[in-house]
Amino acid sequence: MDRKLISKMSTQQQNTSLMISFQKLTFISLCLFGLFSAFSPQTEKQRTQAVGLLVSDSMLQIDSSTFRIGQRSASLGDEIQQWVALLGPYSRAERKRTGSFLTGKLDSVFVWDALGISLLADEEDGWRVGEVMVFFLNKHTPGIDTAALYYCQESQHYREMYEKTPNYIEEWSQSFGGGDEKVIEENRTYLTEQNRGNLSLSSIYPMHTFRHEILLQGSLFQASWDIQKINEGRRAKALPLFSYLMSLKKLDPENSLKYLMKEEWKKDKNYLSTQKTLDGIYTLSGKMSQGTGLLVTNGQIEFILIQ
Repeated sequence: MDRKLISKMSTQQQNTSLMISFQKLTFISLCLFGLFSAFSPQTEKQRTQAVGLLVSDSMLQIDSSTFRIGQRSASLGDEIQQWVALLGPYSRAERKRTGSFLTGKLDSVFVWDALGISLLADEEDGWRVGEVMVFFLNKHTPGIDTAALYYCQESQHYREMYEKTPNYIEEWSQSFGGGDEKVIEENRTYLTEQNRGNLSLSSIYPMHTFRHEILLQGSLFQASWDIQKINEGRRAKALPLFSYLMSLKKLDPENSLKYLMKEEWKKDKNYLSTQKTLDGIYTLSGKMSQGTGLLVTNGQIEFILIQ
């Protein structure tokens, strides 16, 4: 690993901070492809089959970092073509410089609008997929407060940091640059453009949300369930539980760098709670930017993140 904030942070930095770095990439739009569903019609019998016996073709199974639908599969680390074989042609893709507290590789975003799935791939890694998100809320969800959605909220947080702490661009660029002037300059350029409004994280949202059953890391998952219900099923099967880490709403724009670097979110009384549904980030690993995560917005599951 090198020192770039996006995917090149040291192991220690990955475990002790939420931040990422940003690669210098130009923006291009890729051609649109026709969409078709990767799922076959689901029968009532298939709906009631015992979990763990036979997963129907209409169920998405997520096992570790592998996604399966029927006999087809694709995993993190596979090239984008393997994911097209699983999900069908993507509807849009954007190659641009962007970043997030939660997700790492945002070199290129590939979106399946009809399915409610987005994934992130890295050119420097041969267009291999680094992260996948399955969305249950988006900007078109009836009654949704768009500003409360994770990536919209994060874009606003960047702007607030710039307004309240103008020197944060230089501080963050230097803090995560590792002394590499090229990386520092790339970070500086990214953050500057982000705050000028030239970059937006909201394009990662598909036009539609995911509507099929999911077997998530060994237990049945439904987006309508709260954390207690999700963990109830996992506890019954002696599986790791989703635990609360933090909420972006608690980040003070004037002290974000200190909050992240010193892991001050761990002081929250709800840290690692498995019995409450709170707005914020839940993971199975208890660590940020690692494994399987859930993002909760307004008491609802906004998306699953596999990284």
